[in-house]
Amino acid sequence: MEDRYLDLAVKETPNAAAMSSAQVAAVKEVERGLKRAEPAFRTVDDRCSAVTRAEVSCAVDAPTTKAWEACVHPPDAR
Repeated sequence: MEDRYLDLAVKETPNAAAMSSAQVAAVKEVERGLKRAEPAFRTVDDRCSAVTRAEVSCAVDAPTTKAWEACVHPPDAR
């Protein structure tokens, strides 16, 4: 699920289609580091057993990083 988020982050990066595999890997590492500070991402990373099947399904099907975040950290849960 975390990999899905990182793939979306790369896709949303300007000029993503022109990036080399090394650049893609660098973007993923930067995003992973930045997102570690956010509760939704950390929940998935630290306590994957606490993430529901519905959240996983939603996040895997999410078309954007914002949609992914909404799946694992809905606004009413804040």
